[in-house]
Amino acid sequence: MPQEVFQLNMAKAWSAVAITLASVSASLYLISISPWYLLPFAWFIAGTAFTGFFVIGHDCGHRSFSENKLLEDIVGTLAFMPLIYPFEPWRIKHNQHHAQTNKLVEDTAWHPVMRTEIEKWGPVQSTLYKTFLGSPLKLWASVGHWWIWHFDLSKYTEKQRPRVSSRARGGLVQYHSAGG
Repeated sequence: MPQEVFQLNMAKAWSAVAITLASVSASLYLISISPWYLLPFAWFIAGTAFTGFFVIGHDCGHRSFSENKLLEDIVGTLAFMPLIYPFEPWRIKHNQHHAQTNKLVEDTAWHPVMRTEIEKWGPVQSTLYKTFLGSPLKLWASVGHWWIWHFDLSKYTEKQRPRVSSRARGGLVQYHSAGG
C-alpha cells in the first residue's frame, strides 16, 4: 500500500466532522418537517447520518484521527455523546477486541454460545435466545453489550479504572437525561 494511506490527514478528519454535523442537522430538520407517513424514511436518514459520529469516535479510539491524544479523547467523547456511549471504556474494550479477535474468552465483542451450553438450557431460555439472537431483535443485544462491557469496573485494570469510572458515570448521566 502507498505510504500516504498511513499518514494522518487533518483536513480529511475535520471534513468528516463537518459533514457529519451537517448531515445530522439536516436529518433532524427533515424529521421535524416530515409528515407522519414519511417519518420512517426520515429516521433512516437520521440513523445513517448519526453513524458518522461513531465513525469519528472509532477513528479517535484507534488513534487515527490526530497526532494529539488529548484532542482525540475530546473529539471521541463528543462524538460518542449523542450515541449515549462512554468513549474511554469503549476505546479500551474495542482495542482489546482487536488484540484478541475471535478468542472465545478474551474477545470482548464475539461471544458465541456453544452447542453444549445450549443443550443444558430449558425451553424458556432456549426460546428467548432463539427469539432475540435468531431474529432482527438481535440488534437490541447491543444494549446488553453496552451495559455489561462499558460500566462494570471489574473488567478494567487498576490503572484504567479512574478514567473509565468518570466516563462511565458521564455515560449513565447522558442515558438518564435522554429519558432512559
